[in-house]
Amino acid sequence: MELPIYKTRVVAFIDILGFKDLISQLPQDPDIHFRIHRALSRIKVIEKFTELPHLENSIEVSVFSDSIAISSEEKNIESLFWTVGFLQADLLCLGVLVRGGIAIGKTTHSSGLLYGEGMIEAHDLEQQAHFPRVVVASDVVRKNQNLKKWLIVDKFGFASVNPFKFDAMVGGAEDLAADGYDPRFCYYKEVRSHLINKLTTLKAPRHLEKWKWMAEYFNEAAVIFNEKSTEKIEIIEL
Repeated sequence: MELPIYKTRVVAFIDILGFKDLISQLPQDPDIHFRIHRALSRIKVIEKFTELPHLENSIEVSVFSDSIAISSEEKNIESLFWTVGFLQADLLCLGVLVRGGIAIGKTTHSSGLLYGEGMIEAHDLEQQAHFPRVVVASDVVRKNQNLKKWLIVDKFGFASVNPFKFDAMVGGAEDLAADGYDPRFCYYKEVRSHLINKLTTLKAPRHLEKWKWMAEYFNEAAVIFNEKSTEKIEIIEL
């Protein structure tokens, strides 16, 4: 039997937060059912990203329940970051948070098989992320300085993917633009509505802290957006 290739790859492991709780609410809440179905449908689309020319057929994707693994050769690391960042931003617009890790190491990822050092480290980073963020291993950042344009660095020096750097849009963006609306403004408005809803309805401190953390980064992104746009996003009071 010919063994699959085991070589250095960049690996992202992403987990949808609160998935079990969301599933338990499906029978009573059609809106949640709609959002979950739509979110998982969006994730499924990633498996077709390899058909896009700018990704150079470089991305491997595995989707299992509420988890997603994405990997690429190191030379295509920007394609992987674009895929991860856009996924995170897209799900945020649906009111869904994710947590994850991106690492580099010897990995096999093909034909449904996924194992290796890179996958283990990416999973470990996801477990340590705590907040709804995709943490990037320090050696990945050190070797790829051009990735900093897509990163947030916290006060402890941990780098994570900034979902507000990927210009994600709401559904029907082309129609909105044709009608004179700024699709990016509509995106911020939609994300803000989800953040406000969670911050005002959630009771459990461990859930609240995750949405508050995201709201803080939303405010920072909104300030930058407001400097360039005629339509202004209202900052969330925390």
